[in-house]
Amino acid sequence: MLHPKSPFLRERLALLYKLGSGSCGAIFKAIDFLNFRPLAVKFIHVTNKNKRKQLVQELIALHDIPQNTGSSVDDDGSNQILGFIDAFSNIQDETVGLVVEYMDYGSLQNLVDAGGI
Repeated sequence: MLHPKSPFLRERLALLYKLGSGSCGAIFKAIDFLNFRPLAVKFIHVTNKNKRKQLVQELIALHDIPQNTGSSVDDDGSNQILGFIDAFSNIQDETVGLVVEYMDYGSLQNLVDAGGI
């Protein structure tokens, strides 16, 4: 988790509560101080080689999603699955945080498993 003295946490985000844990780390609901929208922050421990590999795969997948200015609709009018906001590292905890849009329907994997995508 973010160190309490992290500039990113102090200046941009406030963690609200833990949403759950996965194979790579913990996921928290957060609030963005810039626009007060809810976000999800996934903390991945990068000391494990397999977790680093998964982190790279997730970053590539998130990078390939067309980005926009705050909604989940692309410039061409099509809906996005998930908006990537930012990524940051925390040396004290040996984690990388992935900041994405908050999904009211649970995890993206649960939505896929239920046939929603």
